[in-house]
This record gives sequence, C-alpha cells and structure tokens, in this order.
Amino acid sequence: MKFEMIENDFVAANTYVIYEGDTCIIVDPGSNFEEIDRVVQVHNIKNVNIYLTHGHSDHARSVNWFVEKYNCPVYTHKYELPLLEDPKLNLSGQMGGEIVVKNAIGVTDTIDIPNFDLKIYHVPGHTYGHSMLYVKKLNALFTGDFIFQREIGRCDLPTSNIEEMYESLDSLKGFDPKIEIYPGHGPATTVGEEVKYNQYINR
Repeated sequence: MKFEMIENDFVAANTYVIYEGDTCIIVDPGSNFEEIDRVVQVHNIKNVNIYLTHGHSDHARSVNWFVEKYNCPVYTHKYELPLLEDPKLNLSGQMGGEIVVKNAIGVTDTIDIPNFDLKIYHVPGHTYGHSMLYVKKLNALFTGDFIFQREIGRCDLPTSNIEEMYESLDSLKGFDPKIEIYPGHGPATTVGEEVKYNQYINR
C-alpha cells in the first residue's frame, strides 16, 4: 500500500490518495482535481472511493467532480452529514462558491474496502462530525483539521466546540506514539511528537 499527497492551491489544503492494486481512497479532495486525478490515472485505479474528514469546502472542493466522473462513494462520519449538505455550515458560500454534497455515506467505525483495513475515529472539536482515518498498513492517521504539527484546527466555526476539541486531543495520549500523522494542512508529524510538544495537549 502506498499514498501520494497533493497540496492544493486553495488555502494549501492537503489531499491524500491512498492506493493498492486497482483501488484507492481519496482523503479530502481539494481544489486541484486534475492533479489528484492524475494519481488515479497513473496507477490505473478503477475503484475510486472518497473519505472526508469533515465537510469544509477547502477539503471537499472536488468531491462532486470525482463523483460525476467515477460514480464513486463518498464516506464521512455520520454526524458530519448535515454539514456536507449545508453551504452555510460548510462555509463554501464564503469560500469561492457553494458546495453541496448529497448522498454521502455516514460511517462510524470503519469503511468496508477489501484489503484496506481502515478505522474511523470520531474527534469532534473543529466540527461536530469531524473524524480521522487510521490506515493500519501505513500505521498512519489522516487527521484533517483536527490536529496539525504543533497546532490544532479552529474552534470558532459552525458546530465547533473547544471543550470537545480538548477531549478529542486527550484521546491521542492512548495511541501508539510511532503512528504518523498526516494533517489537512502543513507537514506530517507523529502522535508521540504532538503528545509531547503540542501546547494544546499539554495545556
């Protein structure tokens, strides 16, 4: 299993294309849909899936483009579904044009993609339905705007809650410190580094 990261032009949001064989899962497809799709094409991927850590439009700008091209499923935590369907909640009306994602599949614990061994963790705070994706074969968490290198996502937006964010951050202390963190913005880090050095965990 491998993955490629694309830093999108729009607010430097990170998209990750995780692939094995002819199957992939695109984590948070941002604005650079052609560059993201190039990864799909180069690796002859036929079975495309999308996972949204949350519904903010910088992380979902290409969702409908991919759905139209590949008729692919879109997964997100079940508590995030209302945000995907409301441009006011997902901020798309303020960020370059309204985006409405319909017919997304609400999940809680996992996504059933053969041979991918995925686990979903609900980490409210940045949004109420925010989640992160653990990929066992990579020993990696794709965290969206939950946590960044030495930073965290904003908690002053629709459905945000700082107390929920602190509870979610505290849960990281129970994870393997060697797990890689691939965030929605900025460089990669590890669970151990953030538990040790992130001021919001060590508050």
